[in-house]
Amino acid sequence: MPLILKIKNLKLISIILLLLCCLEAKDIPHNKMVLEFLFSNAAEMKYHELIKLRALNYEKAKHILVLEDIFNTYSSLELNLFSEKLQPHQINVIKGKENFNQKGGGHFDVHQWAYIHWLLFHEKTEELLSILKHLSDTNQIWVPIYIDNREGDYIIEYFINTQFMLSRYFIENYMKDNMQYFDPVDEGDKLYLWYSLFPEVNIDNQIKSIGNDLDYYEQLVVNNIYLNTGKKQSLNDFESSVQYYNSTQNNMLSIIESLESQYNDINMQNKIWDDCECTEEYGVFVMKVMLERILIHNEYKPIEDLNEIRTLEGSFEYFQNVLKIITYKYGQIDHDLFCLYFANNFYNMEKQQPFITEYLNYIGRDENHKFALILSSTLNEIMAYTNTSIKGK
Repeated sequence: MPLILKIKNLKLISIILLLLCCLEAKDIPHNKMVLEFLFSNAAEMKYHELIKLRALNYEKAKHILVLEDIFNTYSSLELNLFSEKLQPHQINVIKGKENFNQKGGGHFDVHQWAYIHWLLFHEKTEELLSILKHLSDTNQIWVPIYIDNREGDYIIEYFINTQFMLSRYFIENYMKDNMQYFDPVDEGDKLYLWYSLFPEVNIDNQIKSIGNDLDYYEQLVVNNIYLNTGKKQSLNDFESSVQYYNSTQNNMLSIIESLESQYNDINMQNKIWDDCECTEEYGVFVMKVMLERILIHNEYKPIEDLNEIRTLEGSFEYFQNVLKIITYKYGQIDHDLFCLYFANNFYNMEKQQPFITEYLNYIGRDENHKFALILSSTLNEIMAYTNTSIKGK
C-alpha cells in the first residue's frame, strides 16, 4: 500500500477513535446534582418556613400554603376525585394531564403541578418518566409557580413543595442512568457517593476495568466501592472502622484521632505519604464516608438534636485542624465535603450562614444553578424577617 494511503488510513482511524471517546464521555453536572439532592429536604423545610413568614403580609403566600395543604390532603384519592377536590380552588388536574399530552414538558402551570403531585404520591413511574424526558436539567423545574410584582421592579417569586419533590425524583433517575459514566478510578469518590445513595444500580461492568496501578488514596476509594458491591477488598483495620461507622457520631472523634496518628506515623510517612502526597484526599474521603452514613441514617434530613449538632461541629473542626482545611470558600474546599457536612449540620447556622450563602451564590452564578440561588435567597430573606441568624432546633 502506498505510504500516502497508509497515512490517510491512520488519520481516519485516529478520527474514528476520537469520535468514539467523545461518544463514551458525558458531561455530568455532578456539582449541581449533589448539592441539590443533599440539601433538598432541608431547603424544602426552610422554604416552607419562609412562605409562612411571607403569609403575614402577602396573599400569594397564603394561597401557596392552601395549595400545599390541599395537595397533601387529597393526593391519596383517585385522580378524578382528586381533581374534583381541587376544582373549587380553580385547579383542573385533568387539564394538567391533558397539557402534558399536548405539549410535553417545559414551563409547568399550576394544573400540571397538581397532576405531578398526584403522580409522585402514587409512584406512577411510567407517567413520571415521560415527563422527565422533556427536562434537560433541574433548572427547568425551578420556574416560579407564581410571580408577585411589587413596587415596580420588585418581584417576589413563589415555588411549591412539589417542585422540591420532582427535583429529587429527577436527580435520582438521572444519576441511576448516568452513574455508569464516572471513571471508577479518576472519579471514584463521585461513583462511591452516588452508589451509596442508590445501591440498586449495577456497576459491575464499570469496576471490571479497574487495574492494579493505584496510589494509596485510589486504593482506599476502590476498596470501599468493592466492599459496597460485595467484591473482595483489602481495607486495613482503620479503613474498615470508617466503613462500618455506626452513624451515631459517638466514635467519629476517635476515628479522626486514628487518622491523625496515621499521618504522624514515621513508617507511614516514609512508605506511603511522602510517595503518594495524598494525605488531604485520603482524609477528606474518610470524612465524606462518615458524613454520608449519617445523612443516609437520618433519611437525608439535617440533624435536629442540639447535642448531636454540637458533637458533629466539634468533630469536624478537629478534622479541619488535622488536615489544615480552614475554609468553606467555593473552589477552595472539596465540594462534596461541603455539601455532606452542611446537609447534616444545616440547622447550625448561627456562625455558618455567611459561609453557606456565599458558597451557594458562587456556585449559583458560576454553574447557572437556580436551586443554589433560591436556597441562598431563602436563607437571607428568613434572616431579614427574623432579624437574626437561623439557629438549630
